[in-house]
Amino acid sequence: MNYYETVIIFHPDLSDEELEKQVEAVRERIEGGGAEIADCENWGKRRLAYGIRTQRYGFYILIRYNAPPHLVPEIENPLRINEQVLKFLTVRCRPGEVTPPDLLKEDRGRAEEAEVSGSRPTQEGAPPAEASPPEEDAKTAEEAEPVSEEPGKESEA
Repeated sequence: MNYYETVIIFHPDLSDEELEKQVEAVRERIEGGGAEIADCENWGKRRLAYGIRTQRYGFYILIRYNAPPHLVPEIENPLRINEQVLKFLTVRCRPGEVTPPDLLKEDRGRAEEAEVSGSRPTQEGAPPAEASPPEEDAKTAEEAEPVSEEPGKESEA
């Protein structure tokens, strides 16, 4: 059995009960195929990086599970035809490798702060937006040697 993580983005207009029914259906499909669910996280309603089927928001659900490889297509095929699913992604992880929840919470916190302030989050170590232009070590235009007009001939100076 392999360890998998599946992130599913559901339609933002779902009520809490409808969302729970959709998640429970996915969980039953996973467990019904002989897999063992390790964790199921509801990340809540979040803004999408780009519009998907004219939607700008979606409910994010992360499910971590151990399953045989043949079960993954059986889980994904119903997600493809479900109109309430905007996107999904399944990733096979190495044993013991998981997306750390603390890292996800930190990223969500930065994204939410940026959305409230109206600015975009920056990467750590990125230069500030108003960085001064680098100093030029090259000669100025007056000091530069003239360039020959014809290839193969040198300019006469």
